[in-house]
Amino acid sequence: MSIEHPRVLWLLLALIPLAALQFYQFRNGRHDLGLLAGDRRESVLTVYLVKWFFSSFFFTLAIAFSILALAGFSWGQRSVEEDRSGLDVVFAVDVSRSMRASDGDETGRIIEARDMMQGIVQDLPTARFGIVVFAGQALRTVPVTEDRVAVDSFISSLGTEVLSAAGTDLEQGLDAAFAAFPEGANRNRVLVLLSDGEQHRGNPLRPAEVAGSAGVPVFAVAFGSVDGSTITLSDGSRLTDAEGNVVLSRADPGIMEDIARASGGSAFRGGGGEAFGGLMREIRGFEERREREGFRLVSVPRFRVFLIFAVIALALSVFVRVFRWKGVV
Repeated sequence: MSIEHPRVLWLLLALIPLAALQFYQFRNGRHDLGLLAGDRRESVLTVYLVKWFFSSFFFTLAIAFSILALAGFSWGQRSVEEDRSGLDVVFAVDVSRSMRASDGDETGRIIEARDMMQGIVQDLPTARFGIVVFAGQALRTVPVTEDRVAVDSFISSLGTEVLSAAGTDLEQGLDAAFAAFPEGANRNRVLVLLSDGEQHRGNPLRPAEVAGSAGVPVFAVAFGSVDGSTITLSDGSRLTDAEGNVVLSRADPGIMEDIARASGGSAFRGGGGEAFGGLMREIRGFEERREREGFRLVSVPRFRVFLIFAVIALALSVFVRVFRWKGVV
């Protein structure tokens, strides 16, 4: 099961003040009705209570189901025929300060990521490439293009100074990278995530699941050591926290594996030859399978189910209100 717009679920909190408002209206209506009912006050108020309870319950249920429909729940899979040829690759590159860490050697994480990107571009001569960089925010720096000069030029100059936003938000990076693919292009699509996995906000599994349901696997490459290393700033000093303690940046390959798994892709460790070779085999294998099979499995959106329940609940709410209770005027 996946949810396309999980933030919409926060609207469910609006049911609390809605319930309070309905109860307030019930108390006022009960008071006014009691003054008018006369001798039949007890039976009239009993009917009013029953009608109010079920009508309010079904109305609240209708609102809840409508919110669930907007959230975009999907479950189950169905096959979709495709006739795709060619390959588009979008790099989502972490340029936060933690990518400056060198992990015990002179090569920083960002340099390893840069070398891997250049290797991928060289080994896929017919592919088109796009680049998204992210830290605390994400930015599309190179749209998907066949212009390898522009791609190579940007990669060669890529560093952690591209963005000034502090922190790391993998969710924003993946969202921007998935949105970078041209709409309507009849090509196979691959998203390559290059990061140490260190994150400070966001839920990266959501965009990974969205990409996977659209047939776009995320191949995640984790750079850095889990033991941690210091971050060297541009002036040669080491990054410290507010209390003056030296900051240790620890890679998190676990979240990178979770992202890859959620999208149907694969995860790799480090920027060495073994990781590069494994990544290239996966990308080529994915392209060959897609062109050979001619179809892919996609999640089935289920918003209609919730809309049907919402309409039924709303109809029941109206019916309870207008239904005439025998023996009570």
